[in-house]
Amino acid sequence: MLREGAKQGYKNFLLAGLPEGEDSPLAGLGPEESHFVRFQAGTLPFEIVGMSDVMPYPSKRWRDLSALEVENYEKVFAAKLTSLVQDLQPDLIHSHHLWILTALTRRVFPRLPLVATCHGSDLRQFHSATT
Repeated sequence: MLREGAKQGYKNFLLAGLPEGEDSPLAGLGPEESHFVRFQAGTLPFEIVGMSDVMPYPSKRWRDLSALEVENYEKVFAAKLTSLVQDLQPDLIHSHHLWILTALTRRVFPRLPLVATCHGSDLRQFHSATT
């Protein structure tokens, strides 16, 4: 979506979580367009949280996060989002998965247009973590 938007003249930016030491998952996006929150030895000292119980890389399940880990996750992403929105002045934010980060984005920026894509796995993770 980012590459196709760029072809149409839109300026896009990515914010994503990545394990420490991994490069951008999207070829063709430069460092000025790619922004990351690092997991493991990085900003958040636990494995990246997966949207499925079994991911093709080391990950942690949402239901296994402690209350402190969830709090730190939200704090770190809120700070990164705030910094990026102040610097980049986006017209809208497109968020994937209808759970924690999308809800956090809406709380932090209640007046900024927000488009969300539900992949289904987010609903399963929400159900799994809350039952």
